[in-house]
Amino acid sequence: KGGGSLLRLFRAECFDAHFHMYYLFHMEHSGIQDYLVNELYKMTDADVDYHLPQLCQLAVMRFQTSSLKRFVADKAAESMHFA
Repeated sequence: KGGGSLLRLFRAECFDAHFHMYYLFHMEHSGIQDYLVNELYKMTDADVDYHLPQLCQLAVMRFQTSSLKRFVADKAAESMHFA
C-alpha cells in the first residue's frame, strides 16, 4: 500500500524537481532509486543543471547501489555543457 502512495505522489503535478531531489536523497530502496533516476531523464536541463552538485554528491555516496551514475554519464555523453 505504501508503494502505491509513493507512486501517486511521484506522479502528482505538485511533485517538482525540489521534491524529486528530496526523495532521491532520502529513499534508499533500490526500486525507488531506479524509478526516480529514470524520471530524471524527463527533467528539464535547467532543473538538472540547478541540482547538479546534489546529483554528483549522491552519485558518489551511492556509487555501488544507485543507478544515478548511469544518468550522470548519459547526460555528460550527450551534452558538453553538462560534462
